Amino acid sequence: RKDRTFGVPSLSAASWKGCFRAALHRLGHSEESAVTIRLCGNQPGETDHEKSRRGRLEFFSTKFEGLGFEVLNPHDRIKKTGMPVYYESVPAGTSGEFCLLYVPFNGLAVEGKELMDEVKEDLKFVAEALWEVFLVSGFGAKVSSGFGGAEDAVTGSIQMRATLPSIGDAA
Repeated sequence: RKDRTFGVPSLSAASWKGCFRAALHRLGHSEESAVTIRLCGNQPGETDHEKSRRGRLEFFSTKFEGLGFEVLNPHDRIKKTGMPVYYESVPAGTSGEFCLLYVPFNGLAVEGKELMDEVKEDLKFVAEALWEVFLVSGFGAKVSSGFGGAEDAVTGSIQMRATLPSIGDAA
């Protein structure tokens, strides 16, 4: 969709989270699995407040730098004539910035070694799911038609900051 203010294509944070959840599902983690709930939280509509959990991941919207047009040309089955449909898309080679924040906010409620083990496991699952989203299945609309894939030569950075108490041999 297009950003209202600048008129550039964007992918909302909710869309990123949905793509990530779907990738986790394709990797064998159900909606009720501990990994999915720990990273993404419960599905919307959870009525039991005791079971309601917020996920450790926070997604941010992505703005893309270019806007282009694609043409679909479905044909009428009887008349055998084309009926072109134009729609806006992000052209191949266009860049955008993906930003994801991981916060193990319940760290005070979990023992230090257990928290470190969860963080290690979470980051492994995050890396696998992001690989699935960007390079295997794609993101956005028309992924089954080949749209929404990223290049394998993507550049970026991972920044980590943590203030941890002395945990002993957990590190």
